[in-house]
Amino acid sequence: MDVMARIRNAYQGMTAGEKLIADRLLLDDAPVEFFSVSDLSAEAGTSESTIVRFSRRLGYSGFTSFRKAWFSEMVAKSQAENELTYQRLTSNDSINDVRRKVFALMKGTLEDTINDLSPEAFDEATRRIASARRVQAFGNNESGNIVQTAIHKFLLLGVDMTVHTEYVLHKLHAQHLGKQDLSLILSHSGEAKDLIEAQRVASKRGAHTLSITSNADSTLARESDTHLLTSLPITSVGDEAGVIRITQIAVLDCLAAAVAHFKSKQGGGEP
Repeated sequence: MDVMARIRNAYQGMTAGEKLIADRLLLDDAPVEFFSVSDLSAEAGTSESTIVRFSRRLGYSGFTSFRKAWFSEMVAKSQAENELTYQRLTSNDSINDVRRKVFALMKGTLEDTINDLSPEAFDEATRRIASARRVQAFGNNESGNIVQTAIHKFLLLGVDMTVHTEYVLHKLHAQHLGKQDLSLILSHSGEAKDLIEAQRVASKRGAHTLSITSNADSTLARESDTHLLTSLPITSVGDEAGVIRITQIAVLDCLAAAVAHFKSKQGGGEP
């Protein structure tokens, strides 16, 4: 039984002095740690000998063992309260609640993404990008902006990559791919028609097709040679929270780091 439960269960049988100590400890602003029996005595307004009896009533050998158990429990409670966990936004939330909830959503979604990413698929994607003659990356709207921000990382690694964000030209660009090339498509839904057409053209040309989507059952996911899944929980915050962008950026950054590592190993150098 934890310390707080012991205090509540023993409360009715306590003396008046012991109840003063219990009342102080049960308050939300109770100090996390008492450095001495005199500190708690001053806080509760009772004698030091009463504090010792209080500790023994709870099953501890004395104040020192009680203080150790109390401190451990308060630290664990503080850590649990500070843990970011997502809850839906409500009209009663404070501005600080909004901040914590949105960050909790992002944190949880990133954790879900790393758990959802297939190690085998990620390894295959890394090797394909690193060994491709050239990589053509496709994306629309926000996904297009994100893949544009990632291109410089791959170019610095020696990957011949170009990015295409004009949906009317996707299919035409894909026609220039060959068997030694790779098509990389970034799409949240995995159902954009122009991207699907581009991937099908790339596949017919013999290029390896790699897609990154948030929908494992999407057309792009099903028809890709390699698919990487980014997690996206259904929430009241919606796309405005930037969760889609964060997971896509995270996966692309991981791929760039993995390609750098793979190339260093191939060359015999340090990653």
